[in-house]
Amino acid sequence: MLVGGTTLSFPYINSKYYNTNLAPSFYVGGVARIKLNKVLFIEPGLNFNIKRYVFRLPQYMYTAKVKYNPICAEVPVNLTIMLRADKESSFLFNAGPYFAVGFAGKRKEIATQTVSGQQVTVLLKEDLNWGNDRAFDALKPLDFGVQAGVSYQYKRVLFSVNYQQGLTNLQPGAKEGEKYKNRVARIGMGYLF
Repeated sequence: MLVGGTTLSFPYINSKYYNTNLAPSFYVGGVARIKLNKVLFIEPGLNFNIKRYVFRLPQYMYTAKVKYNPICAEVPVNLTIMLRADKESSFLFNAGPYFAVGFAGKRKEIATQTVSGQQVTVLLKEDLNWGNDRAFDALKPLDFGVQAGVSYQYKRVLFSVNYQQGLTNLQPGAKEGEKYKNRVARIGMGYLF
């Protein structure tokens, strides 16, 4: 089955310095459906997605709007219950873990400061660094979490909504109490072959 749709990221950041905003992006991928019995299936998949993050840094001397556009390969493994509505349509309920690896992406920062009554804006664009070095890296590359969702299938077309909650702290070199975790809602479609 081919799948794709919109992601709405709103990460959990435990910091007094960040104000996060809802950020839309997209995902595409494939899912296999393995039948266990009439109503129970295992659905492993491989998705490529951008879990965009937008947050503001309200500082004493300046303000900054920061956008992360991390590109991740994600492997979800869902246990799915399929309830037939009629001969051509079904409702599906699924839940399970996901594993993700970040491998590319961009970072953009727009900083604004007032100097001598004039507003000065600086734009910074760079590749997103992955790792655990607090000074140089934006995010840790490995993520693990849980997800749950509901879908409606009509013939070979699937409409779905799901939610992902990251369990991994993605903050590089996190100090005590610092947390940065994925929270993503997804709205998508799929086509069964």
